[in-house]
Amino acid sequence: MDHVNGESGFHHYDVGIPDDVSPNNQPQIKPNLPFERAAGLVRRLYDFQDVVCLKEFISYYNQNILIEARRPDCAPGSPPKKFVMKLTNSEESQLFVLHQQQNEILLMLRDCGIPCCSPLKNVAGKDLSSEKLSFKHRDTGDTMTGQFITRIMKYIPGQSLGNAPHVTSKMCYKSGQLLGQLSSALQNNTIDKNESIKRAKELIWCLSNVPRLREYVFVLQNSAQKKVIKEIIDAFEEKVLKTEHKLRKGMIHSDFSDYNVLVRETSEELDDDNDNVRGDVVGIIDFDHMMYSCIVYDIAIAIMYLMQCTNLELDPVECGGILLAGFLSKRALSEDEWRVLYYCVAGRFAQSLVIGLHTHSLQLQNDYILSSQRVGWQVIFDFWERDVHDVYARWRELIQHYNQVPKDQPFDTSVQ
Repeated sequence: MDHVNGESGFHHYDVGIPDDVSPNNQPQIKPNLPFERAAGLVRRLYDFQDVVCLKEFISYYNQNILIEARRPDCAPGSPPKKFVMKLTNSEESQLFVLHQQQNEILLMLRDCGIPCCSPLKNVAGKDLSSEKLSFKHRDTGDTMTGQFITRIMKYIPGQSLGNAPHVTSKMCYKSGQLLGQLSSALQNNTIDKNESIKRAKELIWCLSNVPRLREYVFVLQNSAQKKVIKEIIDAFEEKVLKTEHKLRKGMIHSDFSDYNVLVRETSEELDDDNDNVRGDVVGIIDFDHMMYSCIVYDIAIAIMYLMQCTNLELDPVECGGILLAGFLSKRALSEDEWRVLYYCVAGRFAQSLVIGLHTHSLQLQNDYILSSQRVGWQVIFDFWERDVHDVYARWRELIQHYNQVPKDQPFDTSVQ
């Protein structure tokens, strides 16, 4: 999971893998290409001119570099434009077909009007390639060599929702609307789903894999933390997995976090004097966790990450409810999906907190991984202690207020 698409804040362009060893027992290699060589790679693969690497974005496992360059087809004398160079870690780079399919979906979403980080074609007419690269390991200094999927992605000006000075109710609602539109558009893809189904089974970040967190609970030193995580896992198995067969399946983004939603906070960023555009949600990035799974997981994940923002103007549960209202204005939930939503939100909290701590134990120098721990634990303790009926009641009130629907029926009974 990575971050930044603006001059301030972060963009979340990454994957999350809890182990440092891949299935074939080869160490996972996080790319660490020096800027000078990265610029040369861009020139060779994309024929870009005047390439300058501006900064590297914080990342769990990938390397993402903000670059400025001129495309070969740009007019003489035109100013350079910004792009994002994405180098995928060695383990994920083995999934070449999956990444090809991800690119196809990104291009489909672009054509549907969804503002996303779509890929550009290289000189070979492809939107990704696998490159053999060597570089120094970030911590040990040892020379590392591997195959890395290499892409240039569209740059979306703005900053992450999580780094906006204040997350307003408008941002929450519009984020939910964007997710609703994205969720509907994702179901229009026609690619073979086998790779995405396999992805959901194997990736620990898939909500269906919450029970696997028991393998990592040992990283928790606090007895209260262990207790709440074990309770959430047990409840998730009982309330969600036993009814999972009733939940609609489809392609999901699976990482709609506050750092993957982009906003434009000031009119200056838009070259527009209209105050109404300030704080608008303008894009979604990081589709690396995209998979075929339960559609309700997407809205649950979005609610969870918004709730742990440190810059919320309102109570976390209320902000989650406003985002939910925005989502429901564009896409309905079934009654079964509504019933499991609370437990899905809690399950994602458990994943984020436990996997985050485990990953940090493998990357002690990467303090970014711990960024969500303090607030995350505070929010999940409060959320889990609240009566589930009280949470749903408040969400119903917010949905009724924002969408003018009957308070006792936030879901669509016709959805099967």
